Amino acid sequence: MVSDMSSSLNNMLREVLEKSQDILAITIVSRDGLIIANALENGYNEELLAGMASQMAMLGDRVIFELFNKSPDKFILESGPYSVILVEAGEEALILTITLKRSFGITLLIIERMAKRIDDLLSH
Repeated sequence: MVSDMSSSLNNMLREVLEKSQDILAITIVSRDGLIIANALENGYNEELLAGMASQMAMLGDRVIFELFNKSPDKFILESGPYSVILVEAGEEALILTITLKRSFGITLLIIERMAKRIDDLLSH
């Protein structure tokens, strides 16, 4: 069962990479910073990214909750031609994506749709 879920998640990530050449790396991590699935290329350190995603989510949650008394949907960091997008996939998982800014809108749409699929898969 766990193997099937892991395989499904890895297949989802590969499909996303095939849809957008501007996505440089994508990983699914737990809120605790553990890797659930990944499709990292270009020499990215998966453990470092997972830990940073977890920390970014915790800090972002705190800031948004203090300001608006709500939970955030996503976090976006930009630098030069790159964007780092962190999207919640249910209560347990986060999707961290490193992408080129030139296709930011379509990339965000793809990731948000995938987040719903991941939430459905992980909650069953």
